[in-house]
Amino acid sequence: MKNKIGIALVVIGLGHTTIGFLRFLDVFGAMFSEGLVSTGDGEVRGWAFWFIYTGVFMIALGITVRAIEMLGAAVPKLLGWVLLVSSVSGVVVFPVSGFWLIFAVSLLILLGGKQPPKDQVTRVAEREGNEV
Repeated sequence: MKNKIGIALVVIGLGHTTIGFLRFLDVFGAMFSEGLVSTGDGEVRGWAFWFIYTGVFMIALGITVRAIEMLGAAVPKLLGWVLLVSSVSGVVVFPVSGFWLIFAVSLLILLGGKQPPKDQVTRVAEREGNEV
């Protein structure tokens, strides 16, 4: 799955967001009918909001990872560790959930290829106009 981790994260994020909208359609309908502003009170509305936001942030993470992959650089192992810890904690609390998908992605990152040498990272950053 070389160079497909970013795409996997985007797909997971799109799925999460779609499921959230479908699952909480009535909740969002009520919030919109109340004018949306300051309508996030209550447990169910909070769940609905953060469910959608989690998907959106996963999409943003996937786009970022895909950009790293397109530059020919390796996905940082630290991201793999962060996703591993968060997904394992999610699986413990919610065993029947999509956290297993993030767990799989974390393993792909951690078991993936070698990290690029620092000089390669520096060259890519400089090529993109970033200081290192």
